[in-house]
Amino acid sequence: ESIDEHQMSVTSGTPSDMFKCGKCNKKNCTYTQLQTRSADEPMTTFVFCLECGNRWKFC
Repeated sequence: ESIDEHQMSVTSGTPSDMFKCGKCNKKNCTYTQLQTRSADEPMTTFVFCLECGNRWKFC
């Protein structure tokens, strides 16, 4: 994972309770969506747990 992706997930993002952290089971997260692949692929969602600092991504 790049440094830019790490900084983005820690310093920015939209607060949400839509995501449940797999590490602490809390729903206090932020997320950011970026187009990381070609334009015809879905956006990648980066999620950061504000409780424990766990980060994950999915398409």
